[in-house]
Amino acid sequence: MRPRSLQSLAMRRHVILLALLTLGIALFGHEVARPAYAVGEGVFGLDGAAFCPAILQQQLNLAPGYCVEEGTAVPVVVYRQGGAVLTQDVEITVQLSDGTVDEDYPSGTITQVYKFRQGTNETSKTFMFQTLNKSRYFVRSVRVTILSVTGGGLIAPGASTAPVHILGIFAPTVKAVAPRSAIAGASVTVTGTNFPPKCTSDPIAAGDAPCTNKVLFYPAPDSLVQIPATVWNRVDQNHLVFQTPGGLTDGVEYDVVVEVQTGLSATNYSSSLRSALDRFVFTTGPTITNVSPTSGPAGGGTFVLLTGNQLLTCAAVVKFGGAGFDATDCVLMSSSATVNVIRVKSPAHPPGTVDVVQNGAPPTRATAETKYTYTGGPQVTAITPAFGPQSGGTTVIISGSGFLAQLPGPSLMKVFFGGNEVLNPLFQTDAQITAVAPPGAGVQQVTVRTTLGDSPFTTNANFTYTTGPIVLAISPANGPVTGGTMVTITGAGFLPGSTVRFGATLSSAVFVDSTTNIRAVSPAGAGNVDVIVSSLGIPSPNTAADNFSYTGPTITSVTPNGGPIAGGNVISVKGLNFTSNATVRIGATTVTADKVLFVSQNELTVTVPAATASATVDIRVTTISGESPISPDDLYTYTNGPIVDALNPATGPTTGGTIVIITGKNFTTGLTVKFGEVNVENLNVNSATQITLLTPPAAAAGVKDVRVTKGADVSPISPAAKFVYIAAVPIITMIEPNSGSTFGGQEVTITGAGFSGVSCPSGVRFGTVPAVSCSVVNDTTLKAVTPPNVAGQTVVTVTSVNGTSDIQPNFTYRSPSSGGGTTPPPPGPGGTFAYSLTFRWTLITWFGRDGIAVGDALRGSPPTASSDITSRVSAIYRWDAENSVYRGYFTFAEGIPGANDFTTLTRGAVYWIATVFPGETVWTVQTG
Repeated sequence: MRPRSLQSLAMRRHVILLALLTLGIALFGHEVARPAYAVGEGVFGLDGAAFCPAILQQQLNLAPGYCVEEGTAVPVVVYRQGGAVLTQDVEITVQLSDGTVDEDYPSGTITQVYKFRQGTNETSKTFMFQTLNKSRYFVRSVRVTILSVTGGGLIAPGASTAPVHILGIFAPTVKAVAPRSAIAGASVTVTGTNFPPKCTSDPIAAGDAPCTNKVLFYPAPDSLVQIPATVWNRVDQNHLVFQTPGGLTDGVEYDVVVEVQTGLSATNYSSSLRSALDRFVFTTGPTITNVSPTSGPAGGGTFVLLTGNQLLTCAAVVKFGGAGFDATDCVLMSSSATVNVIRVKSPAHPPGTVDVVQNGAPPTRATAETKYTYTGGPQVTAITPAFGPQSGGTTVIISGSGFLAQLPGPSLMKVFFGGNEVLNPLFQTDAQITAVAPPGAGVQQVTVRTTLGDSPFTTNANFTYTTGPIVLAISPANGPVTGGTMVTITGAGFLPGSTVRFGATLSSAVFVDSTTNIRAVSPAGAGNVDVIVSSLGIPSPNTAADNFSYTGPTITSVTPNGGPIAGGNVISVKGLNFTSNATVRIGATTVTADKVLFVSQNELTVTVPAATASATVDIRVTTISGESPISPDDLYTYTNGPIVDALNPATGPTTGGTIVIITGKNFTTGLTVKFGEVNVENLNVNSATQITLLTPPAAAAGVKDVRVTKGADVSPISPAAKFVYIAAVPIITMIEPNSGSTFGGQEVTITGAGFSGVSCPSGVRFGTVPAVSCSVVNDTTLKAVTPPNVAGQTVVTVTSVNGTSDIQPNFTYRSPSSGGGTTPPPPGPGGTFAYSLTFRWTLITWFGRDGIAVGDALRGSPPTASSDITSRVSAIYRWDAENSVYRGYFTFAEGIPGANDFTTLTRGAVYWIATVFPGETVWTVQTG
């Protein structure tokens, strides 16, 4: 018979892990009015700064609220205003309502609880609510509400609830318009996804209400004035054709929007979101619809074919970038009633991208299709790192432009450090080269050579060979202008007596901990300075790694940290000390002021400019106090490949087999996924934004980067794409306290590892007896209440799905008696012995008659109304030391054969007596 547990009080604690997902929608908009007072620990409300854009709400006719694409997670921000440093934990409970559970959102994410921690001055928390992918056309709206605030805080009046608008992934999208410019009545093709059939009274699908679907023109960028196209047809789900309507204004750029409306309900409305991809320029004259090729050398001389409608053949001059840059050698290649092809030779022009325009009356209109890029010789703008040992071997990233541009003829693509040529440099993109520094000395210029010439001299291309100290990192990288910040400097070549300079000012307190570590207290200062370490009079070289900012801006995260090469997406840049006039630089490109939105001193939202190729670059924020230092937290990756936004869950055992949902972008069939360096064998691409997989096993606990690869594209590393492997087998390192009464009821804290996934209370045992109750605090800590047990040492074990902790004595049960044993006082006179039984459990040593039937002992001998305790005792347990199990006797099963493990009591044996009524029960037994 299997051993029965003494007591089981189930206590479960479910922990929901949701990944940070950031949508490809701009999460900005109007502010919600916040109360200007503080009570207790502060006032808490939903942050309107995180609401979806007002223009999107107007376009989709939505109430102000949060927006999220179905199948992804929406970040709901709760702010705290007022109050100082928290004097206690404040617990916030936020809940989703309305909608349909397990249709709009999973039941497991309805309610979430977070704490604003005591001793901090936290001002906001982000709650992530997952939505479900149901492949809808339309918007579904649910509601998020702050249910309660406990611990001294108040709910902000009027700011405690808001709708969450779930955008259907089958809503139409516009990806291209061709041609980009045309006259009234011209045929234009729109390419995209989820285009509806044209209808006025027919249902869009079985069961839907009558629909009215439209193609609309909105003057770019934000006007809500609409002009419909009256003649249009859907070719298929991804293509439709319209005739340019009348009423458009010559030379004006429009957004082409596809609208779906079924029935009269506002929730059954959807339209394509406006972007640079849907732009169309109306013209009353000729148009250029294609330029081929789209680039050439700055010296000109490239033959370029221009295709268009009603071009003025060669009667009008073609200009490459405005006055003074006229094309030559114009030849009419072909002509029809509406389409012309002419060939011209490009003029010389400085490097850059220009518009190709035929300067007729009227001229052709500049569009995305009329761009031509002049590629100059190579330019070096930065090298990272800019220093290394004289022996060479440093891997250097060279950034710039024109690295792949070259004239026809043999390739002369080379890299030099001074006069020393680099062996096998890797020309990765037109803007990036990876090279291994050859041996050298002093300061050497890094030069890139192509058939268009050598990169010109710039101090940005200087590489320093050093024999002295090197600074590799400083932490923290900012501090107040008054100084006093303890800065840890990591590097090499640090010697006793080294000095540290912050800009021009020496630190007055320097501690050389080792040859690779120095601590220094920052002096008073201002702006951005270099931290220079000098050992034996040799200063460390000035590099991007030694930047220190006095109250200047600092970037702590970029979300999402990747996006398309074409740019146009919106990212959230978070950090410290941002101002309303801050400027933002992404790589070498400064973002225009109208594309930077100041949210708070801790956040900016930025519309990403376009890049020329895939690359990972640093984002820098500049204010009057200086420029943010470079760090791994400011990296952004331009890519048209996959991007990982979130993992759910983000932890699992090292044995693998955890079901993980990856949400992100640009997922297609044929991709691969790696956890660290290990390939995932079992995965399914659910959609362009979601992958489901089983985690592979890991050799040891730790954090692994999750990367998605499709062809040559690999998703960037990001904080949201990390998976934490937890210890597979639980380990106990300490039990506090490590002893307790034989009666049980002692709360103990068990410290170790691998406790995630432990089922309470059966997963924690004292000997063979489960804990009365337990709760898993985290992977390294759990709390348990001891069960009753016999005196002496016992083994506490923790068991999860991955195994059981080591068997070793680690807890001691002690009798409440002063002797510390389990032997009760000797029998009283008259051949009787009285036991005092306490609710619920009492440990006794049997001194009654040897071999008496248990039922007779409970009824008393002779049985009387006062001696019969059968109704008060539910069970008796005896420890079987030989087999290490408890044997049970159950009073309600006395007459059932085989129901009980024993039927008689043995003198000197130890028993646990379970009583079912509160209070004391006196049990008097005969000893002879």
